[in-house]
Amino acid sequence: MCGLLMAGCFNRERIDSSKSSLLGKVTIERSGKNTEVNYTFLNEGSNKVGIIGGASYKLYKNDRLLEEGAVPIKDYIDLKPEETYADKKVFINLLPGTYRVEVRWDNTMAVGNFTF
Repeated sequence: MCGLLMAGCFNRERIDSSKSSLLGKVTIERSGKNTEVNYTFLNEGSNKVGIIGGASYKLYKNDRLLEEGAVPIKDYIDLKPEETYADKKVFINLLPGTYRVEVRWDNTMAVGNFTF
């Protein structure tokens, strides 16, 4: 059984006071034992954005930190204006409950909430 649990919209939450022209989006899909968190970051600015390193994530269940880590990228990335970067993190065997996932990349955080 495959189903979309939450369709995301682009949003931006600044992690620090630096400027960011990125907008983040998270969507969550559940298929069997897998919960797939798909995230996309859009460069909405008029200049190229250079980013080194991968996205970090935190998964909360019922407002308690369950897991945190990083999804590495292979190299330095330059996002041109209106260009997007997309990747995913798969969680296996999540138990029923209410979850929040936060994905951070270059001073921008995309957030998704889901329950199953």
